[in-house]
Amino acid sequence: MNQAAPAFDASLAFEMLNFMGPDAAEGVAALRDRRPPRFP
Repeated sequence: MNQAAPAFDASLAFEMLNFMGPDAAEGVAALRDRRPPRFP
């Protein structure tokens, strides 16, 4: 467990960066509007 903790912390940080990015917002908006997503 002690060896995995640093990798888990980094993984969680990268995941949160993706959730707060424009791709995630576009994906949610596309689902809400029932349309295909338009990723840049």
